[in-house]
Amino acid sequence: MDKKQTVDNVSYTMAENRKPIILVLLILLAISSIAVADAPYSAWTINSDGKRVLTQIPYYPAGMITGDFAGPQDIFIDTLGNIYIADAWNSRIVIMDKNGANVRYIGQDVLIEPTGVFVDEFGRIYVADYGSEQVYVFEKDGSVLKTFERPTSPLFGKNSKFKPQKLVVDKRGNVYVISEGSVDGVIQLNNAGEFLGYFGVNTTNLGILQVLQRMFYTESQISQLFKITPPSPDNIAIDRNSIIYTYTRNAADQNVKKLNVAGLDTLEKGKKFFPNGADITVDKNGNIFVVDDMGYIYEYDNFGDLLFVFGRKADDTLRLGQLRSPSGIAVDDEGTLYVLDKELNSITVFKPTVYANQVHEGLFLYNQGLYVESQKNWENVLRMNSNFLLAHKAIGKAYYKQQEYDKALEEFRISKDKKEYSNAFWEIRQAYLMRNASKFIIFFIVLWLIYRILRFVDRKYNTFRTIKAGFKRFFSIRIVNDLNKVFSFIAHPIDSFYDLKWENRPGPIAASILYILLFLVQVFKIYYTGFIFNNVDLVNVSLLSESLKLYIPIVLWVVMNYLIGNISDGEGRLKDIYVGTAYALSPYIVFTIPLVLLSNVLTLNEAFVYQLGSVGIVLWCVVLIYTMIMQVHDYSFFGTLKNILVTLFAMAIVCLVAFILYVVWNQVYAFIYDIVQEVITRV
Repeated sequence: MDKKQTVDNVSYTMAENRKPIILVLLILLAISSIAVADAPYSAWTINSDGKRVLTQIPYYPAGMITGDFAGPQDIFIDTLGNIYIADAWNSRIVIMDKNGANVRYIGQDVLIEPTGVFVDEFGRIYVADYGSEQVYVFEKDGSVLKTFERPTSPLFGKNSKFKPQKLVVDKRGNVYVISEGSVDGVIQLNNAGEFLGYFGVNTTNLGILQVLQRMFYTESQISQLFKITPPSPDNIAIDRNSIIYTYTRNAADQNVKKLNVAGLDTLEKGKKFFPNGADITVDKNGNIFVVDDMGYIYEYDNFGDLLFVFGRKADDTLRLGQLRSPSGIAVDDEGTLYVLDKELNSITVFKPTVYANQVHEGLFLYNQGLYVESQKNWENVLRMNSNFLLAHKAIGKAYYKQQEYDKALEEFRISKDKKEYSNAFWEIRQAYLMRNASKFIIFFIVLWLIYRILRFVDRKYNTFRTIKAGFKRFFSIRIVNDLNKVFSFIAHPIDSFYDLKWENRPGPIAASILYILLFLVQVFKIYYTGFIFNNVDLVNVSLLSESLKLYIPIVLWVVMNYLIGNISDGEGRLKDIYVGTAYALSPYIVFTIPLVLLSNVLTLNEAFVYQLGSVGIVLWCVVLIYTMIMQVHDYSFFGTLKNILVTLFAMAIVCLVAFILYVVWNQVYAFIYDIVQEVITRV
């Protein structure tokens, strides 16, 4: 047999071996598609702009486990796949396998109202019994091993109550208890039940009124106010590395927390979580799951980024996959979700789809730093959902690791990851400068030589006299000369505003042109600021809206300042304020475009350059406005400050009145519309 025939036979054998694999994948996809089509809910996620977008169904309802539960409050799944239910109203713990079979009970003669259950690596069963206000530890056979009552340590607090609702246990045997109303945080006990301290306390968010009260009230007055206490955690979970997660209802940016050993939240601030959660759990890879009162299930990655949301609250026609009053959620090692419903007294089982499995596999590799290895998973995810931003970010990191920086740059742009975009752009810029550094040096040397030669020739032979005369005639035109004065206002504001008042130069026509240029510069900034520094969603930009946001404050400023000046001995005319304001904003007109162009070649490492330029432009405009008011109205330093503050206050009052009129008009319009509709209906 020759070599070619051998290769052909090997290829044929490999092709034959692939057929069953491809067939199995197709069957799995078909089954998953049918199950997804039957799901009585949709799925969505949050894009980088904070808006909801529909996505593929990540989990499909695979079945329901029913039992003789009564108000079950918590669910736990051990490493063997056994299910534990805190059957509160039946005063027991129900144990079954993952199919709902081999049911047995423990604690019937001991427990009163168990609301939390946890099983450690040795099979010991920990129960938070709200009814007896104790924590019980059971052996596998159901015998009571330990009982933890209210801690007697003075550090626990004389008036602190011990009403355990939920609990978890770490690898050292320390028990973390959620107690009703425990504003000091999670109660931490050692394996003997001794109090170790409070853990992961929430913080209070003071409103403006409370901040002002604390600033100006005496200590006795503050003590008489209603005490603001932090919210108590409502639920708790622990991962395989003994990292604690807590959930707190309606706690704004604190409802989901991932706590380090010091009890501090390690999730990035500003993450978007959702309130009213019933329970929280964590899978073996650190992905976080929350089920809420409305029957929605949220999945986040281990950094707290939302992956997807699915589910729906049951209506009158209950369908598999709908929830009525969820009270607990658990996940097994295969990624299957089990959601406990205390009203239906059942467990709904959700299995991951091909889409979710691809996301999870990609996440696992991604979190290990295996970006290249995870690329195929993310490409498969994008085939099913092209808007999955995390997939674009992961693929971008894969390209970055392979030094394909151009491709990485585009992926980071799509995922709107400015930090990674900056890193990729830095590599591209560095390579470009290395290749072209000598060319730039030669270019600037040649440019300088040309300038010197032309200057020498002009001095000796006056070669460019015609061109210079043309420029001189051009800048002697009134309107051109007025526009050119912006540089005088920037460099010599006091003299320039003096000329504005007493020599009527420049005029209102030039000022009107500057206002138009101001809008054009603003539009240029919106559309052409570098991606790293541009926080505007270009899809939602409206030129009409941008013009109103720019010109309405300017009109209000000019009119209000003129009126305030008239009643406070100001000498400025309406024309002076109109023209002076335009020229006071000239630094923005002159320097914004160079700054915008510069933003396209900067990275986050040089962000201070862009920020310094932006702040400098604004501050110089403020200085020019202050100088303009002082010169035009002939005020003192403090008189100018008073005029500006009163003007701003008057502008705020006008805006408030306009808003009230708008609301009243809407009410009147709605009233008239309803009357007309009623008349039409009756006629």
